[in-house]
Amino acid sequence: MINFYRRFIPNCSNILTPLTNLLQKKNKTIILENEALDAFRAAKTALGNFSKLSFLEDDPQSDIYLTTDASETAIGAVIEQVRPSQPVTTPPVSYSFIQDLRLKMANLCYTPPRHCPSDIYLPHQLQDCEFVFVRNDSVKRPLTPAYTGPYRVLKRADKYFQIQKGIHTDNVSIDRLKPAFIEKPSSHTTSQSTPQVQENFKTPVSLDKPKYTSSGRKVTFPKKFETFYYY
Repeated sequence: MINFYRRFIPNCSNILTPLTNLLQKKNKTIILENEALDAFRAAKTALGNFSKLSFLEDDPQSDIYLTTDASETAIGAVIEQVRPSQPVTTPPVSYSFIQDLRLKMANLCYTPPRHCPSDIYLPHQLQDCEFVFVRNDSVKRPLTPAYTGPYRVLKRADKYFQIQKGIHTDNVSIDRLKPAFIEKPSSHTTSQSTPQVQENFKTPVSLDKPKYTSSGRKVTFPKKFETFYYY
């Protein structure tokens, strides 16, 4: 009881200090000595001197009871006011704060990271090229070409091109593309006949085709090992 009504008793902690010190050690027999008995009597006197330990509310639904204790060492009686408990509800929400926050967030404007918007850069050669090469970004073996192709462009978009790969189509980012400059065959042929010059001397013809190594170098032999046939 003293812990519940201690907020109405001035210097209650100082009065109860001797009694509180007895509870510091566990498994010890509590013996009320003179100092502890004086603290108990002072706390009892403080409760008895304060006739009104709470402010009674003017509520017709709150009943006032006179509570007594059957023990010989307790105070005689206490006047208490009992109020019906209220149903547990959700705590009130500060709607004004939420409304202000929503209004502030709605009025926020997007700030671009740059001062002026930048358009997508596209090399002018890719804008009208018919064929493109595709960069191979995978792990490559030595002497492997960095680009594959050429492939025909079927569709152009801002970020990618649709190309023809065999019988399938593929969408490739423009960062991996470079234009392929392929020579187009001429649409007309010359009708003039070139004059034929008859040569009297015989031209040596080699029956052996030029040979190349695996790296692409042409193999040449000394003159004394070459054989020519004349017709």
